[in-house]
Amino acid sequence: MLYEVLITVCLIANPAHCRQVPVPVKLYASIRECSAHAQVDALRWAERKPGWRIAGWTCAPPSATI
Repeated sequence: MLYEVLITVCLIANPAHCRQVPVPVKLYASIRECSAHAQVDALRWAERKPGWRIAGWTCAPPSATI
């Protein structure tokens, strides 16, 4: 099974507006590999989206909704 990083992000201007988004870096072969790379992948996403704050992250099969 493959896994992707999903992050929960909130608008800095409106902290009550949050959503979960996949980080389209790559798919990982195991939950352990995904977890090992999740923080770095999430931080790279945040560098490109300065109006958002990362509230959390998880690893899940692609297109999973948590």
